[in-house]
Amino acid sequence: MPLNKQIAERIKQGLHATPCIRCGNNDHSVSSCKGNKGTHGVVWRPLSLADANAANGVVKEELKKEMAAARTQTQKAASGSATSAPSVTEPILAPQGFSPVPLGDAARCTEYEATPVSEQLRIQDQALAEEVETDFPEREVAPLKSQVHDGHPHKPKDRISEINGANFPLRKEFSKSDSEVLTNHFEVSWNDNFTFYVYEIMGVPEGNKRKTRSIVKTAIQAWDFLNDNRDHFATDYRKTIVAWKSLHDSIGCPRKTTTRDQEIEWQPRPVADGDQPIRLGFKFHGTMNLARLKNFVDPKPESEDDALPDFNFQLLVDYLNTVISKSLSDDVVWTSRHKFYFKKGYQNLGRSRSLCVMRGYTYTIKPAMEKIVLNVNAATSAFYKPITVAEFMRDHLTFPEKEREKRLKGLRVYIVPDRKAVKDAEEQEHVQFLNRQQKRIKTIKGLGDPIGNLAFQKPIRTRNQSQQQTRRTPVVNHMREVFGSQHLINTSLKAVNVGSGTDPAWYPQEFLRILPYQLYNNLLPDGLVESMLECACKTPDEIRARIESEGLKGLSVGPERGTQPFAKCNVLTIVPNMLQVASTNMGKVHVAYRGTTTKAPNDKAQWNLAGEVKFLHTPTSQKTLNYYVLTSPEVEDHTIDVYQKVFADRIKVHGVAGGARCVARRRLPSHHKVGPIAWMPKTHQELKEDIRESIERCKEFNANASFDANASLVVLLLRQRSIPVYSAFKDVADRIAGLQSLCVTEEKNQGKQEDNRDLQQYFSNVMMKVNLKQGGRNHTVCDDSAGEKRLSETTLKKQGGARAKMILGADVTHPGGGSLKGCPSIAALVGSVDLDGGKFLGSMRLQAECKSEIIDEMEAMAKERFLAWQKVSYDVPDIVYYRDGVSDEQFIQVVRKELTAIKKAWTRVFTEASSAVRMTAIVAVKRHGTRLFPLSGAGVENGNCPAGTLVDKGITSPFFSEFFLQSHHALQGTAIPTRYFVLENGILLDDCEIQRLTYKLCFTYVRATMGVSYAPPAYYADRLCERGRQYLRDWFTPNDDSEHYKAYKKSEKEIEENNSRELARKIAALPAAPIPQGQRRARKSVDQVTLERKHRDLNEKTLEAEMLAQAKNYMNEKRNGGCGPWHESLDGTMFWM
Repeated sequence: MPLNKQIAERIKQGLHATPCIRCGNNDHSVSSCKGNKGTHGVVWRPLSLADANAANGVVKEELKKEMAAARTQTQKAASGSATSAPSVTEPILAPQGFSPVPLGDAARCTEYEATPVSEQLRIQDQALAEEVETDFPEREVAPLKSQVHDGHPHKPKDRISEINGANFPLRKEFSKSDSEVLTNHFEVSWNDNFTFYVYEIMGVPEGNKRKTRSIVKTAIQAWDFLNDNRDHFATDYRKTIVAWKSLHDSIGCPRKTTTRDQEIEWQPRPVADGDQPIRLGFKFHGTMNLARLKNFVDPKPESEDDALPDFNFQLLVDYLNTVISKSLSDDVVWTSRHKFYFKKGYQNLGRSRSLCVMRGYTYTIKPAMEKIVLNVNAATSAFYKPITVAEFMRDHLTFPEKEREKRLKGLRVYIVPDRKAVKDAEEQEHVQFLNRQQKRIKTIKGLGDPIGNLAFQKPIRTRNQSQQQTRRTPVVNHMREVFGSQHLINTSLKAVNVGSGTDPAWYPQEFLRILPYQLYNNLLPDGLVESMLECACKTPDEIRARIESEGLKGLSVGPERGTQPFAKCNVLTIVPNMLQVASTNMGKVHVAYRGTTTKAPNDKAQWNLAGEVKFLHTPTSQKTLNYYVLTSPEVEDHTIDVYQKVFADRIKVHGVAGGARCVARRRLPSHHKVGPIAWMPKTHQELKEDIRESIERCKEFNANASFDANASLVVLLLRQRSIPVYSAFKDVADRIAGLQSLCVTEEKNQGKQEDNRDLQQYFSNVMMKVNLKQGGRNHTVCDDSAGEKRLSETTLKKQGGARAKMILGADVTHPGGGSLKGCPSIAALVGSVDLDGGKFLGSMRLQAECKSEIIDEMEAMAKERFLAWQKVSYDVPDIVYYRDGVSDEQFIQVVRKELTAIKKAWTRVFTEASSAVRMTAIVAVKRHGTRLFPLSGAGVENGNCPAGTLVDKGITSPFFSEFFLQSHHALQGTAIPTRYFVLENGILLDDCEIQRLTYKLCFTYVRATMGVSYAPPAYYADRLCERGRQYLRDWFTPNDDSEHYKAYKKSEKEIEENNSRELARKIAALPAAPIPQGQRRARKSVDQVTLERKHRDLNEKTLEAEMLAQAKNYMNEKRNGGCGPWHESLDGTMFWM
């Protein structure tokens, strides 16, 4: 069979892209891939053997075409014909002015490659010259609210394009603006007379970021054409160099012959990694097509270029970000490509002695309407404090002891004491070398036995070799001999290994200081979450001041008003005033309950259930609800009694049931157990067993009593919020007991009586959950106070030639930093089963690969949702799809894979449909850097923009239907608007209709009396994914003391041992490396480092596959097949809400 057209097109587009789309290697493209390194590339990985062979054929044919084109071009050049101009749609323009065939100089290339290592600049020498910071500088407080500028007005024309055939729907209208807001975007421009050149350092070995950075720095220092032009280029310190001056004009090294006629690559002198040469190349890719980028953001009125909307500007954005990064000031630490933190911007994190928080900022270039803008946003993250390892291990307030040891692994530390002087001159030179700052930096491998118990065979240094003494020297004695006896060493503390597993290097905890500016990348301990929120949740005035005065300062932008150049690239300029753009207030919506009862949300987008509001649909209103109660040991009897009375009262008030009866009550055992040192929290499985047994006892009591019906609901009453207990409870109730479940807490209501209004309001909100679990619907929205023009009567209704509209929502959740390797990603899809937006049912699947975002089993899940719709409606629906959590680069994949799968499922279910499926698909993006700030006096009391603020111009796409909507009132901090982007509009809804529908849906969220921050269909999918995380708590949030974690570590060890034998055999087959003079061992060769990296990758992939298979088995053990891993009795309700 011929290859799928989409795959063939991806091969053509990625023919010269790196990493290789066939094997996945970063050092070549598929055009030069030998095909002997596997099929791990993004295109080849999912292909069958037959398709892979067909794909290989496509590559051969394309390369033949290119060779033929190159021959034609060479003939034209020889005959004096002008070289054809490159396509204007390309972000990078191909080099001009070079001969079509590279001028290879084999003799000079060989000469450069043969440069002796002794003449090559070593990356270690470059690194040794860098200063080391071992402590924080003096702290500075955050900027004052008053340190802000006026807005920079931006009023682009409301341009509507008539172009057809773009990847996504083009905007056809704008909202009617009635106000203005400030936004954290700053106008950036450049001098059109300058050209930006893009180069690449070729052949940088794979490794950690720190070493890659050192290699790039060394190459810059070693090559005169770079070293002499440092002020004229920027680098990402990975491989890319962007210059605003031609660097290749001054290259004196030979051109290298390449496999492609158009490639232009030079062969500079190698640099060295110790005694190993690193042969790098330098390649000229071309010039940045900034004219095309300007035309993209501000198209000429007379131009209707069909290719313009789909212009791939991402490369240009990356390169401009690289240029801007060059201007980062010395006061910041650069932690990732587009994020930095102020060295002086730290503060304590709660009571922790080990962690602190630091003020930081994200920044990125963004094409907007008629302007290129720089988005700058505030960030707050946790960092390790620069304290000694001994101090870290004494901090029992932050982590338990085992957790402390785990967190230390991988941290970089600094050897604090100086090595003492020795008499031998040669030996003293070595001591001085080891006392240099960079040589004192080590990485913690782990902790061992108490240092007083450790001894080792001490090496004897000689001129020609290193030998080991036969007797064993105590580590403590060696430390005192090397560093002096004046340094205190606690011999009972565990020694710290900063060597390797096979060749440990032990140091006392007191000697090692954790280096500053190391991010804490795991989940914060529960006791620090509140403190973190206090540090991060700042008012809009505070955030705006931080961005304008400190964020821009970090980019070396001064406080002066007006356009100014970037400090280290004066070709780029910035206006340091936030853009002031048009906005629209979406107006009020009303919330409709049963009958004609309506509620009008206040200016905080909130309302309440006062006045004995009856929910929209209550299928159990004439029945008595029987339920079980489980309580944690410390809950007071008074609270239990009061809660049961108020529960029974509120269930009748809101019409959920005719009454409520607790048919069995049981106290759970303690959530802790006696450990070797103190009380320890129980594991997930232990908590599950306690809850399972308690429910069984309740069922037995229920069966022996004279009640007319069994309980369908189990209520857990906790003293205070507990995620471990909650997760175990939901796992048991959903998957084992098959009961609806509800969790309430005593903490905020302790001592209150049944007539307390706050307690009644608390249980009125609880009733919203209870009604959902009984299959009911709580409320919908309408356009007026009389309850007219509900969703079911307007947008979602079947009317005229339009079908009824079914709404889908999808999300994928991924494992975090503390999860097990092989912890799966979880996908969820929800679908409406009414026209009020009040009831959705769900499906859940585990993804085939960890951290895979595009949903694998979308067709199967969509079929389940369509069948559920079909059970309650005879209408064939159109589809409105909200997708949560995908990046811009994945939009096209969602269209090609997920939307296609949904359409296939629709076609298979609605076989009687008279016409094809119609779908409108919208991405809801929560994680972005855009913030909206009200003009002076225009905000609500907490300083935010009013709920219902919409921006669809100025900072949005020049072509596509995109808008930012703040549909909620932020309870604390600065509100984050949700970004919506329309992927497909088969229903042909107007842009304003999509905006209005999305806004209305935000008031239909089924368990809150407020407008929520993003479209509920996506929100429900997010919550269903979260329920999956609770089932798989042993994978997502492992407990070191659990049997599950111990089995995981055993598997990890067995995999390592099994594969280590093969690794040892391969290393033994390598040529023996010489031992440098005076050293104990030979330096690892490049081949050995490569083998070890592949060994680690193999171990990780093997472990991932094993743990992923275990997770799938666990999820399927109670129910194999169906909508998800929960009991089938829950399928027809929103049990997870």
